[in-house]
Amino acid sequence: MDEKILHSLEIEQALLGALILDNSKLDEISHTFSDSDFAAEIHGKIYKVITQIRDEGSIADPLTISVRLRDDSQFNTAGGKQYLIELTDTIIGTRNVAEYATIIEDYYIRRQLVNISEQT
Repeated sequence: MDEKILHSLEIEQALLGALILDNSKLDEISHTFSDSDFAAEIHGKIYKVITQIRDEGSIADPLTISVRLRDDSQFNTAGGKQYLIELTDTIIGTRNVAEYATIIEDYYIRRQLVNISEQT
């Protein structure tokens, strides 16, 4: 199966960048979206930390997120705090958060369907 229809790293990065810029956008997606929806495991970890920090009443920004993930080798391999800054640098705005989440969820469902079909 064509790998492109199973994920979009650009959409995942755009969603994370938008959430880092505006943590309140979590309210638009948190009721249906999950860290397991991401194709890239590191993106799921970053999302989970963003939600944890916000649930604690703090602001999730590149510094606070990187402090939580500093011992994660996958995070450090991706670029650590610099990667988080790059995520926010490429974002034009935060208006499409719900659309990004919907696209990622759609890809997640497709991956699950492929996994099920390969098991039969």
